Amino acid sequence: GASAVLYEGQRAIPLCKSLNTLVNHMAGHKAHKAGALEGLLHNNGYFTEGSRSSLFLVRDGQLITAPQVRVLPGITRDIVVKVMKETGSPVIEQPVPVDLQALDEVFITATSMHVMPVTVIDGRNIGSGEIGPITRLAMERFDTFYSDYLKRQ
Repeated sequence: GASAVLYEGQRAIPLCKSLNTLVNHMAGHKAHKAGALEGLLHNNGYFTEGSRSSLFLVRDGQLITAPQVRVLPGITRDIVVKVMKETGSPVIEQPVPVDLQALDEVFITATSMHVMPVTVIDGRNIGSGEIGPITRLAMERFDTFYSDYLKRQ
């Protein structure tokens, strides 16, 4: 899995893709300096999204992502929500407090990365430090969706 760092901040208008990307740039810069793949944004004590990705967290066996009204909607994010509905681990949209010890698994999604496991945040292992079963399921289901989509084109 990949590593990430935490960055406190939020985009000015979370639902809008705009030219005001300073907070994303700063989070990405912090990640790059730390040798990490992604900077994970949080605001007022709650996770929101990555600097260039959507964020999914597993806590107490539940797959959770920030409510869509607090983050930039993404196509890959929407596909993961869709493909996980049919499993025993549907996505729940709710605020998630920043508490690394409470997390079992983390993954990010983006068009360029598909489903990318995150096993280390700020130098600390998430869960066992290995890719977890819900993340693996999301990866498999997304890959199947993607392959099926390409076959239809």
